[in-house]
Amino acid sequence: MKIRLLNGGHQLISNAGEILDAKHLSGCMVHPRIAAFFRTSAPNEIAPHVDTVPGTTQQAYLETVAARLPNPQIVDTVRRVAFDGSARQTGSVLPTHRDVFTLFPGWRSARRCGRGCVRARVTMAA
Repeated sequence: MKIRLLNGGHQLISNAGEILDAKHLSGCMVHPRIAAFFRTSAPNEIAPHVDTVPGTTQQAYLETVAARLPNPQIVDTVRRVAFDGSARQTGSVLPTHRDVFTLFPGWRSARRCGRGCVRARVTMAA
């Protein structure tokens, strides 16, 4: 759960932070668009594919992560996380993608939807 939700969350916000010129991860979560992106993407795109850990839930852990990320005492640069991301993708991002593609084998393409996002189109067999 930690690798996918915390490290995957770092990856989500660092890439967005790099685009929007945030310097530190803590600055990403105080940026309204990046915080909204995390609060929408993490519970909907990552958490459903994470096994629960005894004593907590995905939602409770996400709340802990969301509370920790804006802490200015944790100084981690966006540039380091964003550009070192390829080394982390195999543990924190790719397993979630694999799970999604396993659940939706009819995935064929992505299409643009409003406001610049990309949404996958899934074609399910009858």
